[in-house]
Amino acid sequence: MLTVLQLFVLDDSTSMRPSWGRVEKLFQALAYVVKAADPDGLELYFTSEHSRPHKNKNSGPLVELIKKRPWSGLTGICNMRLCLDHIVEKVVASNIQGKQTSGWPSKLGRSNPSPSRPISIYILTNGTWDSPGESLYGTDKAIMRLIKALEASGKSVSHVALQFIRFGEDGNGKWRLDQLDDMAKHSPDTVTM
Repeated sequence: MLTVLQLFVLDDSTSMRPSWGRVEKLFQALAYVVKAADPDGLELYFTSEHSRPHKNKNSGPLVELIKKRPWSGLTGICNMRLCLDHIVEKVVASNIQGKQTSGWPSKLGRSNPSPSRPISIYILTNGTWDSPGESLYGTDKAIMRLIKALEASGKSVSHVALQFIRFGEDGNGKWRLDQLDDMAKHSPDTVTM
């Protein structure tokens, strides 16, 4: 059976608060479906603490973590670039180049950090990052770094699936995710669904 690393990134900036109930329900549904593909367990990252993964073989404890997410003290902005940079760095070093990195994946209990194992990354966000305006705030650079690392290693770009799932109706957020989608359509080996 093909196993796929399953990573979730949740934008927990204050602009996501009105959508948090829908985020929780969608995470619960997706996690339930995909958990069988990753016998080592699901990994959950919040953008406010991008370097602290939460990991579990069962989706229930992760759903509870999302339900109990404290809103007080969280920053009003989302630094998606910093979060993606962190994840891309770990994915490239460990899964694409086959290098063991400090704290990842061994600290997360990965039984097989094989360079050949595909990865799915689900990013739940409203696209309202940093400050208003039409800018991708470096998220495109993190994605391009991932694509270049895949190409340099001889792996297909489809080895890593990035799925941005948008919440809300913010015009700038929609624009940002549309731009990233258009960028992906022009990358080699990208499949658009």
